[in-house]
Amino acid sequence: MNRLNLCLGTAAAVLTLTGCVTERRTVPPQAPPPADSALPGLSSPRADATATNRKRSEASLVAEEQKAALTIIALERAALDRWTKGDPSGFLDISAPDISYYDASVPRRLDGLAALTRLYEGLRGQVNIPTFNMLDPKVQVTGQVAVLTYNFVSHGNERYPRWNCTEVYRKDPPGWRIIHTHWSVTQPFK
Repeated sequence: MNRLNLCLGTAAAVLTLTGCVTERRTVPPQAPPPADSALPGLSSPRADATATNRKRSEASLVAEEQKAALTIIALERAALDRWTKGDPSGFLDISAPDISYYDASVPRRLDGLAALTRLYEGLRGQVNIPTFNMLDPKVQVTGQVAVLTYNFVSHGNERYPRWNCTEVYRKDPPGWRIIHTHWSVTQPFK
């Protein structure tokens, strides 16, 4: 018995040939093969186009993530420049209304921009750090959220000159905003 598959638009017909008798029956249409299912070692124009588009999408995503990382590091550095001169507004300006905050000076998490503003306003004018370093900044981006980590080293007469910082940023309509901050004093185990 020979079988012959014919494509008829969106439906398929199977013809079964046995001697002189022909039987026709309709079978459900089959999905086309995936675009990248060419035979091993062979390529199809559709598979090539799909692969090219995928590469372009990946390259575009990497470029967007790199741009986000550079933007976030620039925002953080600008806020640190103001902070080290006694002005906490640099951080307040880039904090989201729903920010959460930890550092070594607070007994529990602070929730919201109003609570953070109260803490920072109590420090306004009290910080004076002539120079600082933002060491090894790393930004990890996933969608509309990014995590920035770095080591902060101040050069002056501060009691705690070395800190670890983690900032979680979210891309809001006005731009990247901090939604979580965690500062901890760097003290290696002895």
